[in-house]
Amino acid sequence: MSERLALAAQDPWAEQFVRLGELVMSSERDGDMHAISVNGEMDVANAGDVEQELSWVEASDARVILMDLSGLTFMDCTAMRLLSSAGERARARGEHGRLLVLRPPQHVYHALRTAGVAELLSFAD
Repeated sequence: MSERLALAAQDPWAEQFVRLGELVMSSERDGDMHAISVNGEMDVANAGDVEQELSWVEASDARVILMDLSGLTFMDCTAMRLLSSAGERARARGEHGRLLVLRPPQHVYHALRTAGVAELLSFAD
């Protein structure tokens, strides 16, 4: 399914929704910004698909990558590792401002802060 998302994302007006178990992911390119939205539960069962899509978008020429976590209701340590790795990659490339994370609900954000992942990411409300 991620290949389908990647192909659809080449069209600036394309938007693709994919159901991944308890998670719904959409990926959309609009001009210089590419948004990946996740809604529901991101865990070991679906984090690999999200990671694959994020990796594809990171390799693109998108100036800003917006990870919309506002609809996230749960995340496990696999999902936290995904976000931590993305933040570390952005910092290593000197692109910390390129990856912008739309803040998740308070209970999910609290888990990210407790795990030390929040400090690796740039959040927006």
